[in-house]
Parts: sequence; C-alpha cells; structure tokens
Amino acid sequence: MCAELKENYEWALNFLKTLYSPTCLPTVIVTDNELALIIFPNAKRLQCTWHIQKNAYSKFLAATTKEKIELENDWGRVIRSETVTLFDMALDSFVQKYDERYPEAIKYIHETVLANKEYFAYAWTNEIRYYGIRTTNRVEGAHNIFKQYLENSRGGFIECWKHMHNMFRSHLVVIKAAFQKSINFRKHEHNIAEFRGLHHHVSQYALDKICLQLARLKKMRSMCEIFCGCILWKTYGLPCAHMLLQYRSQGMPIPLSAIDSQWRQLNLVPPIGNEVAFDYLPQVEILKNKWVDFTEVEKLKVT
Repeated sequence: MCAELKENYEWALNFLKTLYSPTCLPTVIVTDNELALIIFPNAKRLQCTWHIQKNAYSKFLAATTKEKIELENDWGRVIRSETVTLFDMALDSFVQKYDERYPEAIKYIHETVLANKEYFAYAWTNEIRYYGIRTTNRVEGAHNIFKQYLENSRGGFIECWKHMHNMFRSHLVVIKAAFQKSINFRKHEHNIAEFRGLHHHVSQYALDKICLQLARLKKMRSMCEIFCGCILWKTYGLPCAHMLLQYRSQGMPIPLSAIDSQWRQLNLVPPIGNEVAFDYLPQVEILKNKWVDFTEVEKLKVT
C-alpha cells in the first residue's frame, strides 16, 4: 500500500474479502487495530499478544536484564491465566511486585493495556476457536520474506508482481509437501487404536496435539481427577482429555466428526460452505458419493 491510512486498509481488506466464499468468511481475526472488523463484522477479534507484550515491556526501560526476564515471566503468567479468578490473582501479584518501582508503567497497563484484556488474555480468549494463532507474527514473517524477494524498492508494478508470484509458488510447494506428508506418512507414535480412521485424513500437527491430551490421561486414575476445561476443544476444535476418556471407555476410536474441518483440509481446494458433515472411512467414500447424487425418490427407496 502507498500509505497506512484507513482508506488504504479498507481498500485492501475489501479486495481480500472477494477471495472468500460468502459462506466461508473468517470467523476470527488477529489484529492490532479494529479496521478489519469493519469489513468482516461477524468475525471475533483477537489482539496480537506479541504487540501487547512489546508495548507493556517498553514502559519498563529502567529494568535490568535480570529484571526483564523476571518481568516477562510474571506478565506471561497474567496473560496465560485460564480463568478470570486466576487472572485477577496473577494481576494483583504483578501490581504489588512492580508498582513501587515502576508506577508509570503500572498506570499505563491499567489504563491502556487492560482496557482490551478480553481480546488477548487467555481467561477470555480461550472461549474462541482461534486454532492456536494469537499473534500477527506469521504475516509479518511473510512480509519480511517478500522484501527479500524484492531485494530493493526500485522495481515497477510488473516486476513486483513477478517477485510476489515467485514467492507464492515457493510457499505453495512447501504447503503441498506438508499436506502430502500428512496424507502419505504415518508417525510411529500415531500408530494407536484411538487414531484408527484418522490416518491420512487429519494433519499430523493436529494428531500431535491430541497425543499430548492422551499423555494427560496416563497420569489420571479417574474422570474426577481431570480438570479439563475443554480448552483444546474450544480453541482448536480437537478432542480434549475428558472427551478422549469417554471414547476410550466406550471402546471406540476418535470419530472423524470430532475433528474440526480446519485439520481435515489436506489440499488447496477451497472448502464449500454449509457442507453436509460425513464421518467415513476411505472404503465407503464411493457409497457417500452415490448417496449425495441420489434423488429424493431414490433415497426413500433405499431407506
């Protein structure tokens, strides 16, 4: 963009919106301003935690290196508190510890940072399915890579477009390779009964997250000992510990329908909105396709 003005952002976001199907618009947007919500009014907003931390730390300029490390740990404890009660307790402890030495910094945090705590503190954002994205670092990283492709700022529009096209082609190769790895390769630790029916249909990253929940179950003797909170289900759309315990007690593997479609998207074909949810193994896919193609009369004859 030629300038970082409101009208420039709106122009860019409106064109971005044209790339989406009307039934598959973003549900969550991580940002450091509210302009994106003007174009995507139904999306939930998260504030970039990296920028929040950077702004907060900038007010503790007099802190020593040792104090800064301690400060980062203490502030991180505030942000990562998983309930409002724990958040309030961690915040009170933080204020008591630093208010005397850094009163202006604490004032800034109270008046500016905490005014939007619902958009970055875990106690509130853990109710939103954001798939693990809490910062804008990925976008900023892509921007830095693009500047490396450009090499300098003296090129014209066509030259810039060619460099951008080359960057996207390179990224697509990496993305496709990751998809193929999830489809064709099976990790040793994923060879478990719970994953029967998930192999080749769910990303390895998602299966790794579920493995961490299964590891929690090994430390628990009963359902009563699990303080789950369902955070993995709420934020990632993946089965949490107590859900896995229920499947195990019923002697059944994790159903494909328990995995959010985000982790079942193993190709570059855009998803279709309002799709019919099917939970099936590859062997019966042909039956599913026939059922979809049946007329209402044919479906009545089958049933």
